[in-house]
Amino acid sequence: MRYIITESQLNLLIESDPMVRLKRRANKENLTPFIQKAEVEFPTLCDDFGDEFEYASNIIRWAIDDFMTIDEDFLDEKYDDIHDILTDLCKDWFGEYLFEIYRETCSEENSQELEEQSEPESGKCGITQYYDKMSRQCVRDEKIANKEAERLNKIEAKQNAAELKKTFDMGYDRENQPLPRNIKKQVESQFQEFKNQTNDLLDGGQYSPEQKFAVLNKVLDWVHNVPTISYTIRLAKKFNNPNIKNISLKDLAGYAKQMGWDNFINWYNSGGPEIK
Repeated sequence: MRYIITESQLNLLIESDPMVRLKRRANKENLTPFIQKAEVEFPTLCDDFGDEFEYASNIIRWAIDDFMTIDEDFLDEKYDDIHDILTDLCKDWFGEYLFEIYRETCSEENSQELEEQSEPESGKCGITQYYDKMSRQCVRDEKIANKEAERLNKIEAKQNAAELKKTFDMGYDRENQPLPRNIKKQVESQFQEFKNQTNDLLDGGQYSPEQKFAVLNKVLDWVHNVPTISYTIRLAKKFNNPNIKNISLKDLAGYAKQMGWDNFINWYNSGGPEIK
């Protein structure tokens, strides 16, 4: 089953700096440890829950509550709305897995109940573990763990590649969200005008003029509108410009060329570390 996040829910996640941080952290890889931790908290799942849906709902709720208490910035008036969004995402990511855990565990328990009344619950084992009946403990399965790590790495690489592609696309904003069609056309027109008037500023490095302008436009948006973000602070310090928030596109391109376009783009993709 797929859970669709509406545009208004998406906007909620990206409308402020805490929401930006949450959006970047709220992915399957980061939430998996919280799901695993929640599973351990409910070792007697067959006694505690009536069916797989109740079990999955409680695991997901517990995991999200735990996830959202790491940073107090999230504990504001939007807590309930964000909790609902993350719940839908986790149902999509972990729902079938948790259903299967309950079904397998409780079916096995029912079939063995007369023979093994005192045997501990096997459903407490995590994704990378198996239940050893001899020791009655969860044991880490290195083969499964390696496969899971490899799978997560592939997912992360695919996600990173997709985000990087958006970074170099003029049709996406500073948060790598698609621009409205009319705004996209304005940016493309601005690029053509900028290229014709300042052709040499977009020279050099391995990236195309379109890719350079896309990154340049995103940096300018951050600098103009978020004075506390690292991009703004680092550029102001490097180029001794206390009035950096009013910098023009042409002047910012000049900074990029001084740094070297490849270095400038790598700096942007690294989150704006200190410029040496």
